[in-house]
Amino acid sequence: MERISVAPDLFYVAIEKESGKMAGFLDGIATDEMVFRDEFFTDASLHNPKGRNIMLLGLDVLPEFRKIGLAREIVWNYCRREEKKERKRLVLTCNEKR
Repeated sequence: MERISVAPDLFYVAIEKESGKMAGFLDGIATDEMVFRDEFFTDASLHNPKGRNIMLLGLDVLPEFRKIGLAREIVWNYCRREEKKERKRLVLTCNEKR
């Protein structure tokens, strides 16, 4: 919730047209830092709206919308949107499945 309040423009949400259900989303935090650090997950105050880099923090797709290319579309559209804002780098981190 804290991240949404400081960086709502860095969320990208896919909505299923028929039901209006959120199918997936991607979110991040802007910074001028070049290296990802764990604090980006927990400290929303690190968000710099004019930051040239985006640290991608979460890519989630509901199970019923997986394996149809939705995650790829979300990432592609997110990248194009941030490119128009003249962002220079997007960094995606992944955790092992638990």
